[in-house]
Amino acid sequence: MKKKKNKGKMAIIIITTLLTIALIVLFLCLISKLLSGTKEYEIESRSEKITAYQKQKPEYDVDGWLRVQGTNIDYPVIFDNATTNINDIVDDFVWEREKSEELLNRTVILGHNIRNVSRNPIITDSTHTRFEQLMSFIYYDFAKENQYIQYTKNGKDYLYQIFSISFVQDDELIQTGYLSETEMQEYIEQSLKDSYFKYDVDIDKNDKIITLITCTRFFGSTTSYRFKIDGKLLADDEQARLSKVTIKDNYQEIENIMKGGELNEKQA
Repeated sequence: MKKKKNKGKMAIIIITTLLTIALIVLFLCLISKLLSGTKEYEIESRSEKITAYQKQKPEYDVDGWLRVQGTNIDYPVIFDNATTNINDIVDDFVWEREKSEELLNRTVILGHNIRNVSRNPIITDSTHTRFEQLMSFIYYDFAKENQYIQYTKNGKDYLYQIFSISFVQDDELIQTGYLSETEMQEYIEQSLKDSYFKYDVDIDKNDKIITLITCTRFFGSTTSYRFKIDGKLLADDEQARLSKVTIKDNYQEIENIMKGGELNEKQA
């Protein structure tokens, strides 16, 4: 009888020990996942698409390819040169105004937004084209889950992590991409200040960035505002992890407008 009791106690001890070990392993795995994050974006090369598109459309000066996470933006990047009238092109595309063999420290890509221009932009409407789905990023829930921009150029796929989302007046932005160190630092500081969301992304003047710009009527049809997204280039060995995203105080203005609030003097 005593032996049976001892065996029962031993079995309980073994089971308890195994459960404890399993819980510890599970806990460590969870901690590791929280610290390292999860890989949130898989690069799918677009080099072959560029080659195929160049053969299909030799009249266009194709300089790259752009993909934006969470959207249907997966288009060729066409260089807007003197012989290409981008307003006459009926195919879906986005464009840049500065072409370089090397990746610039600031790549600026523009795209049309014809239909998604209201105070309440539609999220990822499948009928939207070019940069219309870019407006989905004005919503916090969408922005925190979709943080990556892929830009393919010269046979290489570059991955950028978003660090700023904002509205700005177009004359401040639609310019050449390359910036001096001083200009880059000033641009980053202003971009972080203007952003409606704070991204936990470290960035400085030595980083390379990408800027996506599209038109909007969010503040009314008479304004010259543009919607802008900025991203930081990840290192080749750096994996895509979701950063922490929080809403800043200036987003209250956006929420007020989406609820039908009045525009202030600057916006009207």
